[in-house]
Amino acid sequence: MGGEMRYYFDDPERQKELKAVLESWLGTPFRHAAMVKKAGVDCIHFVKGALDETGVRTPKVPKYPKDWHIHQTENLMINGLNGAGCFELQPDVNPKNGDIIVFHYGKVESHVAIFFEGNLYHALSGASVVKSDYKEQFLRSKVRKVYRVKA
Repeated sequence: MGGEMRYYFDDPERQKELKAVLESWLGTPFRHAAMVKKAGVDCIHFVKGALDETGVRTPKVPKYPKDWHIHQTENLMINGLNGAGCFELQPDVNPKNGDIIVFHYGKVESHVAIFFEGNLYHALSGASVVKSDYKEQFLRSKVRKVYRVKA
């Protein structure tokens, strides 16, 4: 490939920038469908906001009801990630820095986080943006897919 990067966060400088951005979101309270650092964010808007800050151009997140994953089987999260054009589904769940981790809650995959250095950065309902150990068994049991950001 002649030095060409296949994935956006293969670049160490981009990884350094991503880590700073992820850390800057920590403590932002959870707010459904919001995306304002230190004021309120939900899981998908956190991922979008953090990636946008690092130069990844992600599509707008369509409106969705707060409890869609409990009552519906339509997989809005996966449909959105697959249709975005900037993510590539990985064949296994061995994440690299900057990967988007997708979790199953309710009837469908409905929670996302960003993997970085063995941790998951994500917005938790009823709490805030937190950093969780990826090795934590409950979280690992809910992981269903890993997406990588394309260069």
